Amino acid sequence: MSQPSFDNIQVSLHALREESAQWANVSQQLGPLAQFVTETQDRSALQMGIFAPAYGAYHETCTVVARVADTGAAETARISEMLSTIAKVYEAEEQKNAADAQSIHEKLGKW
Repeated sequence: MSQPSFDNIQVSLHALREESAQWANVSQQLGPLAQFVTETQDRSALQMGIFAPAYGAYHETCTVVARVADTGAAETARISEMLSTIAKVYEAEEQKNAADAQSIHEKLGKW
C-alpha cells in the first residue's frame, strides 16, 4: 500500500467534514421535535374531551416520541463532533509529519 498523496488526504478530510455536517444537520432537525411534541401535542385528559379514555396511550406515545427525539439529537450531535474531531486530529498529525519530514530533509539534504 502506497503512502497517500496530499490530494487523497484532502479528499478524505473533506469527506469526514461533509459527513460530520450531515450528522449535525440531522441533530438540528431532531432537536426541536421533542419540544414541539411536549409543548403542543401533549394534551391533558381534560383537553382530550371525549377521547379521554385513550389519554394514557396518547400521553405515553408523546413521551416516547419526545424521549427518542432528544436521544437521537444528542447521539447524532455526538457522531458529528466525533467525525469533526477525527478530521482535525488527522489533519494536525499530517501537518506535523510533513513538518518533521521537511526538517529531516533539510538536515540530511536530498536523498
